[in-house]
Amino acid sequence: MLAEALGALAVASGLVWPVVRGRRLLLGIQALSSLLWASHYAAIGPDAYTGAVMCTLVVIQALTASFRPARWAGAIFWLTIPVMLAFVAATWAGPQSAGAAFGLFVSALGRWETNPIRMRLLFILCIAGWSSHNMIVGSLFALTSDTLTVLTNSIGIYRERRAGGSIREALRPIYRAVRKFTLRPSAPKVNPA
Repeated sequence: MLAEALGALAVASGLVWPVVRGRRLLLGIQALSSLLWASHYAAIGPDAYTGAVMCTLVVIQALTASFRPARWAGAIFWLTIPVMLAFVAATWAGPQSAGAAFGLFVSALGRWETNPIRMRLLFILCIAGWSSHNMIVGSLFALTSDTLTVLTNSIGIYRERRAGGSIREALRPIYRAVRKFTLRPSAPKVNPA
């Protein structure tokens, strides 16, 4: 009963953050929502403890990301990643733990992002991990939230594009990074003499 009540509150709070425009407000609402999700997963039990810890780390990430230009904020934000790995090992319950870790890592990239389209695309991608976690632990509320996150962030991307944003421009740095890692160095040319 407690898990269901917390799940319903978390879904309700999750309807708000994807559609707000201000980055700091978005991150603050996301922190509150993550506290509710952490409580929901803790109430489900040991199979969902990794998800509970990941959501607690989201609170830290969201609050520090809102102070992004400050050096201290970046240090605290990125320290959550090795902490995440330690807690995944400590709370390992199977593939759902890997899903929650993937979800946290990709959403961390989104939370630190300043390009609104790229941020929303990363939030959509993180749902691949979270939805696998949520299916395995049996959280209908979290699966509902996953669906709503994809929908509301898609609406947000549409609004950003209508305001002049470009998906191509948002993906350009990702494309360049992938290209840099996939290009093989060319063989030195032999000068026939």
